[in-house]
Amino acid sequence: MVVSVLRNTSTTGAISFAAKTDLAAGAGTWGITIGDVDGDGKPEVVASNLGPNTVSVFKNNSTIGTLLFNTAANFSVASSPRGIKLGDLNADGKPDVAVACYFSNSIVSVLKNTSTPGTISFNETVNYTTAGGPGTVALADMNNDGLMDMMAGTSTNSSTGAMSYFKNQLNINTVSSVRNEVDISSSLKVFPNPVVNSATINHPLVKKKTATIVIKDMNGNTVYTSEAKLQSRQTVIHISHLQPGTYLLTWYNGNERGTLQLQKN
Repeated sequence: MVVSVLRNTSTTGAISFAAKTDLAAGAGTWGITIGDVDGDGKPEVVASNLGPNTVSVFKNNSTIGTLLFNTAANFSVASSPRGIKLGDLNADGKPDVAVACYFSNSIVSVLKNTSTPGTISFNETVNYTTAGGPGTVALADMNNDGLMDMMAGTSTNSSTGAMSYFKNQLNINTVSSVRNEVDISSSLKVFPNPVVNSATINHPLVKKKTATIVIKDMNGNTVYTSEAKLQSRQTVIHISHLQPGTYLLTWYNGNERGTLQLQKN
C-alpha cells in the first residue's frame, strides 16, 4: 500500500496540485495523521498498517517547492491498527502516537516519542485495554488540567458501542520539578479569550527580560513561537494566522513555566 502526497500549487481563486508523490507503507494502510515528530519544524506523515501491525513514520526532508520523504520507519503495535493520532501525552514537548487496534482483544497502543531533530525513534509500545474493539482514538485535554487525555470509540458487537476514556495520570508538578521549573499557570491570564487577531498575556513579575511563548495545537504541533522582550507585566501576541480551534499556550521565563488553554475564533 502507498500513501499519496500532493504538493499544493494553488493560487488565489484557483485550486491546483502537483503530481502525487507515493510513499510505500505496509499492507492495509488504514489511518493517517500529520505532525512534526522530530521537532525540526517539518511535519511528518504517520500511517497505521493493518497487515503487518505497524505504524509507519515518513521523515519529512522537503524543501520549498519539492516534496521529499525518507522511506518508512516502522514500529510494531497491537493487532489491526486503525484510527491513529499524534499528541504530547507526557508533557515533554514531543508528539506521541496513539493507535486504535481493533482485533487486539480491545487495545489502544501508545508509542512514546524519543525522537531528536533529524532522527525518528519511539519507545516500546504500551497497551491500554478498552471496552471493545477500538476503531478510532482521540486525544484532548478533557478535564482542563493541561494534560492530554485519551478516548477510544469501540464496538462490542454489530449493534452496540462504547467510548473508553483514559485520564492522563501524569503528575505535572513532578514533571516541572524534574525540569527544575516552577509552575506559574495559576498566575498566567490571557484576554480576550476566545481570541480573534491578538491577545494580551498577563504574567507575574519577570525574572528575565525575555520570555519564550509557544503555542501548540491539540495534536502537539507547534504553530507559534515568539521571543518576547518584557517591559511590563503584559505582553501582546498576534495570532491572526492561526485557524479557529483550541490551542495550548506555554510561557517560559527563566525557570518559570505556565500553560493555559487558548480558544481561537
